[in-house]
Amino acid sequence: MPRRSAARALAVAAGSVLWIAAACAAGVPAQARWASADGPVRTPSGAITGDLFGVSALTPTDAWAVGDQGRTLIVHWNGSVWSRVKSPSPGVAVLEAVSVRSASDAWAVGFYSRTAGSPGKRSLILHWNGSAWSVTRSGVLGRQGTQLAAVTAVSEDDAWAVGRYCPTSCFNQEVKSQALVLHWNGKAWARVRVPSPCGGSNYLHGVAAASSHVAWAVGECDSPTTGGSRPLLLRWDGARWTASRGPDLGTVVNFLWGVAAVSGSAAWAVGEHYLRNGYTQASLILHWNGRRWSRVPSPDPGVNQNVLTSVSAVSAKDAWAAGFGGSASGQAQVLALRWDGTTWAPVLTNTTDAPFLVAVSADSGKDAWLVGIPNGNSCSRPLMLHWTGSAWTQDC
Repeated sequence: MPRRSAARALAVAAGSVLWIAAACAAGVPAQARWASADGPVRTPSGAITGDLFGVSALTPTDAWAVGDQGRTLIVHWNGSVWSRVKSPSPGVAVLEAVSVRSASDAWAVGFYSRTAGSPGKRSLILHWNGSAWSVTRSGVLGRQGTQLAAVTAVSEDDAWAVGRYCPTSCFNQEVKSQALVLHWNGKAWARVRVPSPCGGSNYLHGVAAASSHVAWAVGECDSPTTGGSRPLLLRWDGARWTASRGPDLGTVVNFLWGVAAVSGSAAWAVGEHYLRNGYTQASLILHWNGRRWSRVPSPDPGVNQNVLTSVSAVSAKDAWAAGFGGSASGQAQVLALRWDGTTWAPVLTNTTDAPFLVAVSADSGKDAWLVGIPNGNSCSRPLMLHWTGSAWTQDC
């Protein structure tokens, strides 16, 4: 299931929204809080509607966000305003993720169907060359039964995209999905073989690279014996992908949705962990120290449901994670956390129904973006929250 589907599964009728920046947040001074006096991030009135599922910030004056509006949706931040940028859409298309490497090199990935309601999704990759977005075709791209969920760009001739591939139709529950990894060598995308450690279906939801020889891809793999899912952790060492063992989480249903790689000895993976009662979801954060993955304690402000869908790391001592959860009344709850080198702590909470955070990207400790799905009432535009180092601003 793509990240957008996970977020939309929690969508409920929205009420009024109250955002509160937690004064106790790690690395965030007590006076740094969201307030209407800070003013919203300016967006051309009525110019942007839809949902955002991915964001990538290069500098305070250069960021991209992607999603869908029945077709591909790509918006760009120039330091003062978000604006929509024309993008090709081969059918009913969704862009799940974006990765920007320079002002003239960015990738966006997702999937499309030729017509609304038609079965069988097809993978989609778009490239930005500094002046326009275009469709890139190669290998399995466009083949029915392929979906791409994440992308990371290392250099002009080194990029990775991940997702899943179904030999026939992904709607056929008896058909095992396979983890799909594609590599860009500067000329073409090609499929790279990866291990399948579980024996059941495999899905990749996130990918991140620290260098040409350090990359991680994460997701889930289904067990044909237990009927559950466990985290799928794949490691690239510059020559091949190998499966990495995660910690024993004690239950049979666990997912990883996002990953961030700082170096060969520092990486983060986030997702959700089902407790033994079978329905309570706790946030899941794993850390790689160069030798093994271990679980790191994370707050769960939501009731019965806490899901982290994205993570972004500025350094080993500064990282962000974003997602969503549920409240006692069944309403949505924002989940945004920050790592200060010692602990993860909330940086945003809300008291009533709110939009869903789906993705986060930070290029420094003073510049971070959170994007997601609007709640449908108080805001009809995509959710865009901006951390400027001293305050939060909000598009709606």
